[in-house]
Amino acid sequence: MTVSRSELHDLVDELPDGELARAAADLRRHLTAVDSPVSPPFSWIGTVDNPDVPEDLTENLDAYMTDFGRHPR
Repeated sequence: MTVSRSELHDLVDELPDGELARAAADLRRHLTAVDSPVSPPFSWIGTVDNPDVPEDLTENLDAYMTDFGRHPR
């Protein structure tokens, strides 16, 4: 479904004056989100460059993660 500019104008004309500021803020947020460049999700994966990271981390991840998050009792 496409919305024409005239339909948007009509919708704005129907808004009560008290709702105009909130509607304008919603549109501004939408425009900011549309204009903002978005990096791919998890773009940080594989960027670890640390001598303390085991070289076989990717091959043995399950073994390394076995106790992850568990606290000794």
